[in-house]
Amino acid sequence: LMTYQLLACEKDPIFMRLARFRADTHPDKVNLGIGIYSDEAGSPFVPTSVQRAAKRLPTNDFNYVSMQGDPIFLASLQRFILGDDASHVAIQQAAGGTHALRLAGKLLASQGVDQFIWGTPSWGNYNNILDVKHHVDFPHLDAAGAINFAAYQHAVEQTPHPEHTLFLLQGAQTHNQTGKNLSMEHLKVIVPLLKKRKMWTMVDAAYIGLGESFEKDLESVRYLFNSLDKVMIAVSFSKNASLYRHRLGALLVKTTNETQKSLVETDLQLQIRQTVSNPPGFGAMVMRDIFENNLDGWLSDVEAMRLSIEKRKMALITGLEGKLDYLKDCQGMFGIVQASEEQIEALASDYGVYILSSGRINFSGIPILSIDHLIRAFKAVL
Repeated sequence: LMTYQLLACEKDPIFMRLARFRADTHPDKVNLGIGIYSDEAGSPFVPTSVQRAAKRLPTNDFNYVSMQGDPIFLASLQRFILGDDASHVAIQQAAGGTHALRLAGKLLASQGVDQFIWGTPSWGNYNNILDVKHHVDFPHLDAAGAINFAAYQHAVEQTPHPEHTLFLLQGAQTHNQTGKNLSMEHLKVIVPLLKKRKMWTMVDAAYIGLGESFEKDLESVRYLFNSLDKVMIAVSFSKNASLYRHRLGALLVKTTNETQKSLVETDLQLQIRQTVSNPPGFGAMVMRDIFENNLDGWLSDVEAMRLSIEKRKMALITGLEGKLDYLKDCQGMFGIVQASEEQIEALASDYGVYILSSGRINFSGIPILSIDHLIRAFKAVL
């Protein structure tokens, strides 16, 4: 028999946690680990606008689209993210935001980029996706739990080889892990530094609409794209359209002219051809229908999701009478609970309450009917 010469790889901690949750027999178990938006009963959720769009889709043609993706969807997406005035934007439909980041990493490698800098804690999968030789991490938050902007400035100003370095930012007013992100005031200071040092910037916009509002979330993304020269945006519709399994994302790359745009798009399409051959189509068909027929309905649905996250977060915080008050200013789905590994394990083993080993909690996974159980668990353990 063939013996494969492979090194043992670590299993993904988030999906390992999910598997343990599913096997747990605790009658009141609650999964606040994996980053999925559930409704207030704790059930799977799809926005009404997305459900209606899916039901309207024709089912007589599931043939390939182009390697670039659905051109009408992509044009609508570009207008939605960047407005009507953006020009020379190379764009590629991808199999989710994760795939968009992977495409970007390969494109950047061709330009000599061999390291990235990022504030941590953050989404650990960036290391695997971008496949960059070196990374420089610095503390995203200070000791008081606020944005450590001095560390951001120092990283941009002092990192060697800036022209071969990617500065990784999470877009909008959300942050995967901490729920706290750079403000517009912070961005207006950091952008001139990035331009001066000729550093590349990646904006990972996975949660647009779930932070402060669509308008505010897009304001920061547009500011970065319009102000910087070497910039790209990865967009995902997993969270704000619940299209997780349908893998809809896109990469937008700023270029200087139509020739450069064509070159970048050709490179990205070659990557598509070498990997998935064609981008997944179902999610793009859904969002194309929404952009054409029911954009206001979707925006309203996502705003209701945002408000529900905030309501559930505050119900937990209020019930804990000061224990988690430091999470009040988190925006979006996530925050970091200050807990030891032993306390996080006790939450799971004693109460069936699962958060990540990093302390990340998903507020949008809180079922309203489980609030009392969650409050008892956190009070007992923290």
